[in-house]
Amino acid sequence: MKYNNDYLFFKMSEFNDEMDGISIDDDQRIIDFVDRLEKFIYEHGLICRRYDLYKDGWYAFERCNRRNPKKLTLYALFVYLFIYSREEHMCGGYEYGASYTRTYKNGTIPCIIKEIINRLEKAAINEDSESDKAGSWGIAGELFVAAELTRRGYIATLTSKNTKAIDILVAQKEGDSFVGVQVKACNKKNQKKWKMSKSSEENVKDNLYYVLVNLREGNEPYYYVVPSEYIAYRIKEDYTKWLHTPRKDGNNHPETSMRTFEFIDEDEENQFRDAWYLFGI
Repeated sequence: MKYNNDYLFFKMSEFNDEMDGISIDDDQRIIDFVDRLEKFIYEHGLICRRYDLYKDGWYAFERCNRRNPKKLTLYALFVYLFIYSREEHMCGGYEYGASYTRTYKNGTIPCIIKEIINRLEKAAINEDSESDKAGSWGIAGELFVAAELTRRGYIATLTSKNTKAIDILVAQKEGDSFVGVQVKACNKKNQKKWKMSKSSEENVKDNLYYVLVNLREGNEPYYYVVPSEYIAYRIKEDYTKWLHTPRKDGNNHPETSMRTFEFIDEDEENQFRDAWYLFGI
């Protein structure tokens, strides 16, 4: 299953909105509604093959006079909806739709749907928070780079956050030499610019490299391995040019500690794409 919070929130909101127009006395419409809901759950893999583990909780939840869906995990909420489908299709002698109408009318299904909406909305807001994203991208970038290095046979060790200018220590299995890596991450699929700081002009060492990673909005990441001296040269050159380029109002740009690195063209980009050999270890 590969759906983000925004997508699930949007689709479940459609079901939630539809409930407002369903009469509690319209059994056939309730059955049709829950049938489509169950079909959505099946088609999107929101099912549990070991749902017997949840049946006791599901049974107690439906029969509780004071249901508290906030105590349930989001996964359990989806499983509870799935169980209604299983029970309906295995009810034997009962009239088809009886459990759908019963649990819709007693408020169980609407209660679950509304709580799912609340959870997905909060998750979608967090997913869209720019400040949270920036921090999350940085952490994700380091983990992706460490995983890629490990896949390529290196020993990759994430450093503590008080280690200046180095996010990952990289060595061969023999351990006789190592390099330091600083990771910079972005996420937009076609983005080729990474945020830096003034310190990147000064942190220049022969055994320090930058790995610029583009997480590409959940697609396979792109990695660029760039020596620290090249980064320092380029961002200083670009910053000096920017500083002396007048703004639209004719005044010069004010000094700032912010820097950016951006590939000049496709040739430069390809030069550093997956250039792990530059480590020289």
